[in-house]
Amino acid sequence: MNNKLLKISYTIVVFVLALLLSISAVSAAESLGPKPLEPQLSADGNTLYNAIPAVVLRVDPNPPADQERIPARFDMLTLPETATATFSITYVANGGTDLWGETCTTFPEEAKAAFNAAGAVWGNLLQSSVPITINACWANLGESNTLGYSGGGAKFRNFTGAPLTNTWYSVSLANALHGSGLKSSGFDMHITYNSNFTWYYGTDGQTPRGKIDLMSVVLHEIAHGLNFSGSMLNSRGTGSWGYGTAYPDIYDTFMKDGAGKLLIDTGIYANPSTALGGALTSNNIWFHGTKAMAANAGQQVKMYAPFTWSSGSSYSHLDYDTFKGGENRLMVYAISSGLSTHDPGPVTLGILKDGGWPDAVECKATINGNLLLHIPNLSYIDTSSFWADLVYEFNPTYPTLILFKLVNYNIIKNPSFPCAASTLSADLKIHIPDVLLPDGTTHLWVDLEYYPSLSTAVNSYFVVKNYGAVSI
Repeated sequence: MNNKLLKISYTIVVFVLALLLSISAVSAAESLGPKPLEPQLSADGNTLYNAIPAVVLRVDPNPPADQERIPARFDMLTLPETATATFSITYVANGGTDLWGETCTTFPEEAKAAFNAAGAVWGNLLQSSVPITINACWANLGESNTLGYSGGGAKFRNFTGAPLTNTWYSVSLANALHGSGLKSSGFDMHITYNSNFTWYYGTDGQTPRGKIDLMSVVLHEIAHGLNFSGSMLNSRGTGSWGYGTAYPDIYDTFMKDGAGKLLIDTGIYANPSTALGGALTSNNIWFHGTKAMAANAGQQVKMYAPFTWSSGSSYSHLDYDTFKGGENRLMVYAISSGLSTHDPGPVTLGILKDGGWPDAVECKATINGNLLLHIPNLSYIDTSSFWADLVYEFNPTYPTLILFKLVNYNIIKNPSFPCAASTLSADLKIHIPDVLLPDGTTHLWVDLEYYPSLSTAVNSYFVVKNYGAVSI
């Protein structure tokens, strides 16, 4: 009898221990990275503060072999000149804390160079007339495999310029679409990096073995702050979305299951529900934006949805097995040492553009075979914006001058148009940082000045004063 009781007791103890270990493992998987902040809804219901959960980048435990370095597509020296979006980075001082209460240490000067370079790359790929603000922390996160995390910014909906109503947009994207800042204070994104790694601070991509390329990690975390993440959560098998509201994130609106059903379709997946939780851990989640799919050979884009939910990694990254070895690897959930990725890749850019980010190419001035110079956006002393067309005109009286006559222009009335790549000063001098020539490959910067000797009340002429090559 005693032996039987002992066996029963032993069985119960083993079962309880197994259950506790299982719960512990699930909790650990769900709680990787900093704990989510409590979103605060504004009085009008159109702004969510502290809305974005931290999205984490980890060290790859099983890095693919023989991967090639991916360089930036731009000449790093010319990036500030050709930028169509700018970043304002605040480095938290020693002893300060990040948004999640982690104590920050002094941000290394060499690390700042890599951070600035990553911002410059993004600044030449997207466009916004509103500076993108980042609060950057350098902290010892211990012996974890977390390289860094990004989150904490505000979300906006129903603002002027929003492509969709009742849909949340990250503040950096919302500002770009709106054409001016939607909030007067605070940062667009908060990013923390783990000082407890051997980092490579160079921007040349020559990352040695055993070191983590900081510029690649910064590029990755900035992408999350640009709205490469959504509101889906999975808590002990129950999925939900909306940051506690009834409205999805713009990122969520493109997500479908393997049968092509939208995850935010409450007729299929109630919010919240275990059915949605199951979909989020099905290894079968796909992004269906047209631009991302065009960049993926016309195919839907597989997202990272492992069978065990991993907070900070699941849903907000490209699928690891699909994209770990190619040009789109920047936005998988983990990065290898000794490897640099200094370009986001076409799929990542497509996802951001599907979400609404304006393409920097739209800012580039062009000159066609008929020598018509088109300037898509000309910012006049920061008060108004115009598009303008000028055509080359040879004048025998001034044979050595390169003259352009203004043939058409108009004010840009859409306040959501964010591009301000070219400038017109009060003394009527035009600076164009990037003009694409008819051959489709040559880029020049050009300075022009108003030429009163030829100009009349009807015709306005500008003379080229200086120009030079831009390396792209």
